[in-house]
Amino acid sequence: MKALIVGYGSIGQRHERLLKGLGLTVGMVSRHAPGAFLDLKTGVSDFKPDYVVIANPTDEHLGSLAVLGQTGYRGKVLIEKPLFSDPTAIPELQTSEVYVAYQLRFHPALVQLKSLIRGAKIISVNAYVGQYLPMWRPGRDYRERYSASREKGGGVIRDLSHELDYLNWLFGKPESLTAVQAKWSQLEITSDDTCQVMMRFQGQGAASLEVNYNDRMVQRYLTVNTQEHTYRVDLISGRLNIDTQIQDLHCEVDHPYVQMHRSILSENGKNVCTLGEGVEILNQIAKIEKASASKTWVAV
Repeated sequence: MKALIVGYGSIGQRHERLLKGLGLTVGMVSRHAPGAFLDLKTGVSDFKPDYVVIANPTDEHLGSLAVLGQTGYRGKVLIEKPLFSDPTAIPELQTSEVYVAYQLRFHPALVQLKSLIRGAKIISVNAYVGQYLPMWRPGRDYRERYSASREKGGGVIRDLSHELDYLNWLFGKPESLTAVQAKWSQLEITSDDTCQVMMRFQGQGAASLEVNYNDRMVQRYLTVNTQEHTYRVDLISGRLNIDTQIQDLHCEVDHPYVQMHRSILSENGKNVCTLGEGVEILNQIAKIEKASASKTWVAV
């Protein structure tokens, strides 16, 4: 099989390395990678890929997807998260196999948690992720990253929208939410650096979520209280607490990506975020921004 990757930033290079490791022949669309195609249309017509990975900046995803539709491409597509900068109409496509790269669904600790809470009565959920933005790419000015620019699709709730996806995957879509988001730090960015969300689920309990660019400790965890147990997943260490018992489910950073690619390539995308689910994340982000601006609860 042949895979064509659009974009040669750090995530594009990761996809290139992992797909080569899975035995695929890999081509690139980039103005920076040696030997790459300069545009997607030429890449599709000349390389004839079976699989296209869109990994360029978020504000370029829509244009890339539109070009794919215009070429008549009928193969598999993976788009890096978030799908787009804002909710918008999906371009006309010739394929239905389009997925969004929320690879944390394949973290062993979350996979195990999903199995453990199946059918359980959920009382409360707390999800948190924080990482200091200047530490994300050592040696590169954080102010030059798309994350720093709201105009380019950056901002903490978009950058770290994995949490919204896995909360939906584990507990279903919330019925309403309220939020506070702002830039409170001294980071030199035009995007928000902190977002806190409260959600209510029909027939279940409530969830709280915080995402930020300010945590110098780098933390990512999820705590779930059910009628019978308390579960805590540390996605950095890979530990899963079930009450006072601890399971070590650590995995290498590449593992969820590899499992996601394998699912798309050989399992018809089982458990991978679908295009429709990716659109729902964008809709929820829009509702979060509306709730923060209006200081009210908003129906989802």
